[in-house]
Amino acid sequence: MNNDLDDIIIDTEHTFMCNLLLKLNINHDNFKMIKSKNKYCCLDFLLVNEYNLKNLFVEHKFKSIYGEKYDTFFIGYDKLNKIEAYYSNSNTLLVWECKDDIYFTIYNSDFLKNNTKIVNGGKTYEINKNICGRGWDKLIECILHHLLM
Repeated sequence: MNNDLDDIIIDTEHTFMCNLLLKLNINHDNFKMIKSKNKYCCLDFLLVNEYNLKNLFVEHKFKSIYGEKYDTFFIGYDKLNKIEAYYSNSNTLLVWECKDDIYFTIYNSDFLKNNTKIVNGGKTYEINKNICGRGWDKLIECILHHLLM
């Protein structure tokens, strides 16, 4: 038996997808998520309501922080600019999954006007937490608002 820690992979995106679909499909059985197969894609998922074909793109960030302790979240400068370039006409959901809760917002082109900061050697945009929703129930409500109406 190999006990090499490098062989243990925790796939936070897969776990997020399973949790989200489980919660969405409690009352609705028509949601599917497609994971991008390109590891360099600027978005992680396409969430589709198979009943009416409405969809949301989803970018998921797993953070080992307590989100309640911070006033801002960060998203990569290049990532946000690519979202603007390729997906600005689509609904895109940005999700930060933290130790204490899940935080989210719908992408807005005005985010490109936000302050930038260097975090861990990379340029990022700051997203003010006061525009974010918080919690699984609110996230499900947001998704249903966009995909059922």
